[in-house]
Amino acid sequence: MELVLTNLVIGPLFFLVSFALYRWPPAKINYFYGYRTPRSMRSQRHWKEANQYSGWLGIWVSAVVTFAQLITLYWYSPRAALNVGVGLLLAGLVAVIVLTERRLKSLFPPEA
Repeated sequence: MELVLTNLVIGPLFFLVSFALYRWPPAKINYFYGYRTPRSMRSQRHWKEANQYSGWLGIWVSAVVTFAQLITLYWYSPRAALNVGVGLLLAGLVAVIVLTERRLKSLFPPEA
């Protein structure tokens, strides 16, 4: 039963965090929370774009993770569903970082 509850919490919890980052991004560059990479912290414009874009991507990742976990939970064991969910979440987090960095690089090209 604990694994079923864990499965039902992972995707929605990540959704809440991503939605908060998208809807209410941190106003100023800080070292506490937000999408914090050297590129995102170069300026306030970088910071705002990175936080909103990564939040939007995170919402989609959470939807995919939740859907995959529900399908896996229905057809397989709770442990298999948890493994699928965690694996997809990790892959999604990597994708969010890669895609956000690419977006920042394309919107704010390095000065020559």
